[in-house]
Amino acid sequence: MSTRKFFSIAISIYLSFISPVVANWTLVTNGYLGSVYLDFDTLKKNKTTVVIWQLQNFYKKDLNDVHSRRLLIEVDCFKDERRVIYLSAHSEQMGRGVVKFVNGNASDWEHPSPKSVGESILKNICKKTNNS
Repeated sequence: MSTRKFFSIAISIYLSFISPVVANWTLVTNGYLGSVYLDFDTLKKNKTTVVIWQLQNFYKKDLNDVHSRRLLIEVDCFKDERRVIYLSAHSEQMGRGVVKFVNGNASDWEHPSPKSVGESILKNICKKTNNS
């Protein structure tokens, strides 16, 4: 079994024990598609990066019947960039309902566009960790 596949399975099992009801979601910003929350209780600082859980709550379901997504994101406050480590898409808001799909492959690092929801999220995380 590859390390990547093992990591995906381990995260899936971990997520199955974490109820979105138990998570301490803090509203960070609203966009035209929905609201974005962070769970600051899950924030983990490394030497140069921060890892935290994010929830995207959509106003309407998309074409794949997805109403929310939970993401494990990694942020580099010194380089102003972020990436998604893990993503799960759900049929109901607040990470509830049927899991529609899971992606455990880390994305490439990206710089959020100025004045975007992504930039707002990055700034909130970095402000909380004093790494800006």
